[in-house]
Amino acid sequence: MNAPKAWNTGSNTFYVQNITLEADTFSIVSGQFPGVLKTGDEDFAYLYVINGANAARIKVVTEVKEPENIDPNDFVKVGEQVIEINSKVVPGYGTKSFSIDIEAVYAALECTADDIDDIYAWESDGVMTDNHTEGSGGFYYNNDGYVDSWAGSATVFISLGNIPNGQYNIGQKDGVFNDITEPVTIPLSIIYKFGAKYYEIKVIYTISPDEPTDLTQSEWKRIDTFTYDVQVVPSSDYPLEQKTQVDLDRLAKTLNVENTDDLVLYGDVYYENEEAIDPDKRFTKKLTLTPEGGFWMRSVNGKLYPCEWGEADAMGMDWQNSGPGVIGWWNKPNTRSVGDTYQGDFYLVDETTGHYVCLHCNIEFVETVMEVEEVGEEDVAFVLSADNLNDDGLYATQIDMSKACEALGIDISEIESATWYAQNSAGSFSVVESFEGEDCVFDATGAMAAIDSEDARFAVGYDYDNNTLVASLLGDDPTEETLYTTRIALRNGSKRYIFNITLGSEEALSIDNVKMTSKNTQFFDLSGRAVKNPTKGFYIANGTKMLVK
Repeated sequence: MNAPKAWNTGSNTFYVQNITLEADTFSIVSGQFPGVLKTGDEDFAYLYVINGANAARIKVVTEVKEPENIDPNDFVKVGEQVIEINSKVVPGYGTKSFSIDIEAVYAALECTADDIDDIYAWESDGVMTDNHTEGSGGFYYNNDGYVDSWAGSATVFISLGNIPNGQYNIGQKDGVFNDITEPVTIPLSIIYKFGAKYYEIKVIYTISPDEPTDLTQSEWKRIDTFTYDVQVVPSSDYPLEQKTQVDLDRLAKTLNVENTDDLVLYGDVYYENEEAIDPDKRFTKKLTLTPEGGFWMRSVNGKLYPCEWGEADAMGMDWQNSGPGVIGWWNKPNTRSVGDTYQGDFYLVDETTGHYVCLHCNIEFVETVMEVEEVGEEDVAFVLSADNLNDDGLYATQIDMSKACEALGIDISEIESATWYAQNSAGSFSVVESFEGEDCVFDATGAMAAIDSEDARFAVGYDYDNNTLVASLLGDDPTEETLYTTRIALRNGSKRYIFNITLGSEEALSIDNVKMTSKNTQFFDLSGRAVKNPTKGFYIANGTKMLVK
């Protein structure tokens, strides 16, 4: 038997929930309605276990008593764990996340997660306190490891992650350790208490000065870029429920480091124009999302740049480098709407070698987070010849859109309700605001560009009247060397269909005596129509004009 909840609906004074009957054990969890019961009150409810015509009645009684006062001298320590954490000096309240063996804690205390809703720490007089001094819960500590206040002698802090699961964040008060020349070790405590028993987590926190390096930012080297498509739900609160998992083992192998704890998080510095960029001041590690250890960010043309909290108009991120590695996403309450999209680049830097990886994030605010499924892919070729120009002066290609619509689960008349995406500078996809005619433009690398950008070279769009893709060159007629490629995608809900686009002049695409060796090669005639069994003549395959003899 498993019943979720039962209420005393007559007086609404208390409730029972998580009712289970396993083997010979019947168990419930009971709780009170806030502010109703007082010391000395008593109430009851009946529960019934029914089997056919037989029933057993169980009377559940609640009695409200004052908690027993326990002399601090009577507390019994039933176990401890030692957690060692090493960190560099981190500006802006940077944190690391860590976890404890919570099952060992519950076993020693002989309780469950339902019995624990708070943690304690030591004050300087040797007394336990649950008076949290850190803003999001948790404690500020001084250099002796005792609970202190932010305005007092506090130097480090532990903030709450998830008490029942044993997850926490640890960090430094901004600026305190900037001038240290030797490592500083501070013993901290987290205490779980149940009745007269307590279990102590001893956190040995060592902060080391930055190792001097002669490398400037202009000498850094990007080793790789990892792209993440992020979905975030707008909120009227400050949630940290939406997270992106990062494979730290892969990052470590990419950068050839043993410990990713030594990697430092950076973001982009905003410059109004390229001429003003200082190559040695392109990145910042000043963390402004505190105390979680990340950036508040503002948006400039959809690109995110770290800034101060008061300047932030877009969102925030924090970086937790333990376990698998996690990016947490924040928004200021009531500032974002469904459909908002951004691109953010964050850098994990090995300051010793100057090697770094870029975490490129395509961020979309959505009503509901969902996994995106690739449901199909096809190649589309545009031959840039006068024969393929439509009445609007755009190059058209006659493709069968029913294949994509069927994969996406929509009728061809419903394409306007789906969302178009286009390739961005990181090779992933970003939402396209308008995909008609020449509204969506690309640079020479195939990345989506601003419509008035000097780098814009060609455009791809959709003709909703004729249900076909169209393309154009921007400002130039095709030459013998003209050849561009990009990717676009059509998405309906969690399903996404990809089109690999190639534009080229007949001369640029021409090669002779090409053998059809790949079974997966898809062929098109010079108007862009798919051909299953090509005979003699010219065709487009893999973005190239081929002569079949």
